[in-house]
Amino acid sequence: MRRYLVLVPGLLGWLLVTFVAEMATIWSSIEMFHEGWWGQVPHRFLYLIPGFIVVLLSAIPVRWPRVGGWFLGTAGISLAFFWRKFVDSQLGVELAVPFVLGAVFFIFEGLRQDRIERGIWSAFPVPMWYPRHSFFKHPRLILTLALPALTFIGVVVVWSVLLSARVDDGDRSMQRITGKTVDLVWAPAGPGWAHGWLQGDEKKVDIEAGGLGFYNLSWNQLALYGLDPIGLDSENKTRDATIEDLDEFCLCRYLSEDGTRLMDEPVDVWRLPKVQEIASSLPHHDQLADCVWNGETEGPMECEHRPDKESPLWDARRSPIYLLSASAADSARVWFVSYNGRVQKTMKSLGNPRHGFRCVREP
Repeated sequence: MRRYLVLVPGLLGWLLVTFVAEMATIWSSIEMFHEGWWGQVPHRFLYLIPGFIVVLLSAIPVRWPRVGGWFLGTAGISLAFFWRKFVDSQLGVELAVPFVLGAVFFIFEGLRQDRIERGIWSAFPVPMWYPRHSFFKHPRLILTLALPALTFIGVVVVWSVLLSARVDDGDRSMQRITGKTVDLVWAPAGPGWAHGWLQGDEKKVDIEAGGLGFYNLSWNQLALYGLDPIGLDSENKTRDATIEDLDEFCLCRYLSEDGTRLMDEPVDVWRLPKVQEIASSLPHHDQLADCVWNGETEGPMECEHRPDKESPLWDARRSPIYLLSASAADSARVWFVSYNGRVQKTMKSLGNPRHGFRCVREP
């Protein structure tokens, strides 16, 4: 029995990193279709990079346990420090734990293999039924690489079916959406409908004019647009706005009646929609998904049909997949709605090209 216990660290390390590689592949593959499916094709493959890196990090110690174990541990600790500094300290630790733990297992496995190579321990005999071809010399490595590859293929097949059913008529003009609990006119393409990442000639023009090539307005910038001086860039517009500020200074108030330009004075035709108004307007294949939010919790809403990033509400060729709402979650956060029927919170001060907005008005 003791003879077999020395196999446990290597087995646990392999199972752990293979599981992590599988989860990373699922996340990257789905995100490519969820957040990345817009614009030019090369951009979409950027979402596969994190999953590819994790699979590579997982495969190295499987093939070379001792050296790869130290490499994996170093990568895990570096990841924890990076996430702690730039993103979130708790999440950084959570991400680093499987890497560091796997590194310990593989270092022990490396020591075991080193003793076998020096003749201190004897290797376990290979079963008679196991293939003798050199391709099968490293079965664990094959599985660590093959499982994520098969998973990626499965995700592509499923999402290809979903995307083939997506409806987009290409009409970005003013749209009236009428349903059981909603009857609103949504702003046309222009300053009342967030562009997100810019592409092609419009990106070139924006950069030449001193822009960054994308628009990532925060909720605070939208809510405080009309605060003197009128505009988006001002030091006194970095504070967290309130709902009262939104009612008084919202960018939508300055949108012209036809929704094509911003005026110097409030026009008071347009406004920012509330969560339930967005939920009730989510489309599903030329009809409404009829989603209902309970008014207090994050997560998926109850919908009669599965919402999708479709016209007339969404522009499938643009990066925004979330719409900011006029509903505040607390003093620092606001609710937003995703195209697939989820309600979540984001910081009022956070700007993100995927967190868009679209002004509305009554018919």
